[in-house]
Amino acid sequence: MSIIPNSIYKVGTAATIAISGGETEPIADADNVNGWLFTKAITGTAKFNYFFYGGTGTTEVLTLGDMRSYWSVVRIDNYQAVNSLPFIVIYTKPTGSGDAGPWYHSKIRGHFNPVNHHIALGEQVQMYLGNEPSVDYGYRKIKCDRVIEGSGYANEEILYMTLHSDSGAPVGTQIFSSDYGYETQENFIKGQVVRKIKLIS
Repeated sequence: MSIIPNSIYKVGTAATIAISGGETEPIADADNVNGWLFTKAITGTAKFNYFFYGGTGTTEVLTLGDMRSYWSVVRIDNYQAVNSLPFIVIYTKPTGSGDAGPWYHSKIRGHFNPVNHHIALGEQVQMYLGNEPSVDYGYRKIKCDRVIEGSGYANEEILYMTLHSDSGAPVGTQIFSSDYGYETQENFIKGQVVRKIKLIS
C-alpha cells in the first residue's frame, strides 16, 4: 500500500485558487478550526467547485474500475434546504463518442440522502462514494447515494475528482470541509494507492 499524506492546501494560496476552478474560493473558519469554509452570502449562483484530482498536473492514470472509494470530511454549519448539502462528483475523460457532456464522458455524483441520514448542524461527517474508506478520521461515515450520467463503465479514465456545493443553495448556506481523499482497489496493478488531502486555513 502506498499512502500519500503530504497534500496540504491552505486558504489563499495559488494552489487553492487553482483547485477552486474559477468559482468561490474558500475562507478560514470563524472559529479557527482548520479547514475551508464556504458561505452563500448573497442571492445568486455562487457555489464552490473543488478539483482535487485531474488536469495537467495529474501524473497517474486511473479508471473507474481502479477505484475503491472517494471521500470528504464536511460539516454543515447552516442548513437552509436540501440544496444546502455538498456532493462528490467524478468525471471521466471524453472520447468523442457517446459523451454525456461537452467536456466529459460520464459523470458520477455522490450525494447525501436526507431521508436516510440525519446530520446535525455542526456535526463533522465523512461522506463517501463507493466502498467504505479504510481511512478513518473518527467521524461518522455516511455512504452517498450514487447517480450516473452517461455509461460509467469501469474502463473509463478519470478526468476529475471533485467536491461541490449547489449553485441553487439558499442565502445563508454554510459548508465546511477539512479533508478529501481517495483510494484504489487493494489489487490495483501498481499497488494500492491511498491519498489523503488536508485542507487548512
